[in-house]
Amino acid sequence: MTVIIGIDVSKHSLDVYDSTQQKHLCFANTNGGIQSLISVCSNYENIKVIMESTGVYQRLAHKTLEMKGYQVCVVNPLKTRNFAKSAGFLAKTDKVDSRMLHVWARI
Repeated sequence: MTVIIGIDVSKHSLDVYDSTQQKHLCFANTNGGIQSLISVCSNYENIKVIMESTGVYQRLAHKTLEMKGYQVCVVNPLKTRNFAKSAGFLAKTDKVDSRMLHVWARI
């Protein structure tokens, strides 16, 4: 079974939706925060990470996770926002966005 991790990326934080535990986690968008995220992810096998392109803010997480062997998909935020509207994710918060990315990746 594939574990899907949705990450809403901002300048200072990574808001994560963990599909196995169905809960939200938050990590700093720094090397240390990303290492903490990787330690959480190391509990699972076959992980797919999905995050929106933010210009520059997703680059560190993307590169680090890929170097650790995780499958990372960086997606167009316009497409995911259109999906969110059509699926009824009308609120625009980091927690909602991370869960929406998880749902989007499952389709």
